[in-house]
Amino acid sequence: MDKIGRNDPCPCGSGKKYKRCCLDQNANPVGFTSDDRRLALEKLDRFVETELGAQDDEAWESFFEIWADQLEELNDEETQISEDFYDAWFLWDCALADGGRVVDRFLEIGPLLSLGERQYLTLMRETTVRLYEVVDLSPGESVTLVELPSGARTRVREKSASRSLCRGALLAARIIGRGASGQPEIEFGLLSIPELVRDQVLSQVSKQHENYRREYPEATDLELLKAAAPVLHDVWISALLDPPIPRLQNTDGEDLLATRVRFEVADPAQVQAAFDAARGLEREEEGKPVWLWSGGNLKGKPVILGRLVLEEDALELECNSAERAERGRTMIETLAAGVVRHRSTVYQNVVMDIRERLRSRRRESTAADSGGRPALPGEAVPREAQEALTLDAQARHYREWLDLPIPALNDRTPREAAKDPALRPKLAKLIRRLEGAYQGCLQADKPAYDPSWMWGELGLEDRSRPMHPPLLAHERMASLVPGLGELCRTVAENARRQPGFKDASSILTRADIRRNLDIQRFLRHREADQHNQASAPGEQVIPSLEPHIYLMTNLELHRRKTFWVDESLAYMLAKTELDLPGDELRAPFPCFALVFSDRYTLSLAERLLARDRQCPIAGYYLKAATIYVIEERLESGRGLGVVFALDTLGADPPH
Repeated sequence: MDKIGRNDPCPCGSGKKYKRCCLDQNANPVGFTSDDRRLALEKLDRFVETELGAQDDEAWESFFEIWADQLEELNDEETQISEDFYDAWFLWDCALADGGRVVDRFLEIGPLLSLGERQYLTLMRETTVRLYEVVDLSPGESVTLVELPSGARTRVREKSASRSLCRGALLAARIIGRGASGQPEIEFGLLSIPELVRDQVLSQVSKQHENYRREYPEATDLELLKAAAPVLHDVWISALLDPPIPRLQNTDGEDLLATRVRFEVADPAQVQAAFDAARGLEREEEGKPVWLWSGGNLKGKPVILGRLVLEEDALELECNSAERAERGRTMIETLAAGVVRHRSTVYQNVVMDIRERLRSRRRESTAADSGGRPALPGEAVPREAQEALTLDAQARHYREWLDLPIPALNDRTPREAAKDPALRPKLAKLIRRLEGAYQGCLQADKPAYDPSWMWGELGLEDRSRPMHPPLLAHERMASLVPGLGELCRTVAENARRQPGFKDASSILTRADIRRNLDIQRFLRHREADQHNQASAPGEQVIPSLEPHIYLMTNLELHRRKTFWVDESLAYMLAKTELDLPGDELRAPFPCFALVFSDRYTLSLAERLLARDRQCPIAGYYLKAATIYVIEERLESGRGLGVVFALDTLGADPPH
């Protein structure tokens, strides 16, 4: 983790400078361990049970009051998330009758605590739930968050959520500035807020802050945020039990409402003649008594306004809004005056139907893992062709999108918004959401369009880009496997001292690696360690090291010759087709590495990995691609081996 400057924003997310927030706490040599945390919470729970049972019950009823009759609809995981959120709120945020909080009373009159237990409780006392947007992830290791609306940036250690979240996701979380790992950590889980209610939740929290500030003008920012925590839980649980649906409108701006208007018909022949002669009515199919009613919408574009079906002595008009149905009824009663009589008008709420289907789908809660996208019945177009067509269409669309007025940008185009300081943050959020959609498509093994080029095109700062060059695959392996780097350096130096070694051509073969006693001894020790790690929960088990040793040793043998490929050169190489006879190809060194960190190359690799559902880093953003080129001795002559090492810089080793 990078060192935090005194004047940098505090990583706890408070919005204060580090020196005025957690610096003194972090300077304290007394930290806490996972055991300290567990024991502190056990003691705190017993204290609540024996001393504050009535207050706990009262707070529970108030917290879940409006959802009491629906809580059983939550599945086990959702129930656990909800209960954990409540527990944290009651312990750290809820104001008791005397104005104090549970943790304060516990620290004052509770049992004796170790230094570590007290340190944990003291740090947690200063936490609360805040809204964050995900800007970057290192799978299995960390999540980089931006607090809303302050913009304070925080990188938290988080193993599980970093594998399930996507860029642009909105979440509510409680972050402790210094967890058991010594880094910021998420405490008591997190709430994932649906994109559809993003603006709503920001507005609700803002109003809650205003109301609380009016009622308690002397309240601190921390107290204000603690009071707003239940609002965030209500938004989250509402999205589960009462799924949000976007406002659905037709092209006239009218709310969608499936409407059927029924009439009695006294003279079907006269009605048919009237409809056939009417302007704006046209038979759907020759010879059948079905007419399409067309006209212009608010923008003057021709649209289908309704459908009329005549069956003997009954006529039915179908429209997608109440307003169109009313206009259609007037038209029919004018065209067929005297021979039709209105019987009924029936409405079907489309939004309610969609919401009920979503709720039913949750109740069924099927979580079968398909293991990739199955082929559709009759699917004749090859996958590669489908992906190429889809990505080409999306590329054209988003190139045009940059110059189209966007409602979310106050009807300004993205190019115009990029030049407006007030709109730039909104534009950045839109791009992050597109990046989240891209990652979601990768994880679902669907054609995925990478929008990251928009940052540079619009002159915006991409805050997910690393501030410094990433570690290369061999450097990462050396950091993940203790002793591996030193082993490879030692083997390489010994090989260089052997008679007949030539800088221009000598290479250690795979057979040389298998015969080397130091390497085999190291591998045997590692195998024993891996066996022990496999039984330890949460431990990362690294697959066979021999291929890595082969590459790393030869790279050391030739002094780690490494070339960083410029972004423009990488793009040119991707668009150039080279077809050279093998004997004309010359490598500058027997072993060297090429490093690609541009998004064009990494996106190609991400889409390739997405097809392999067994790959541990499939569906995640890559940070670096290290390409190793090594000359190999073949019976028929020489050959070039090319190995791609792709890395998310997360907990998983390069793939």
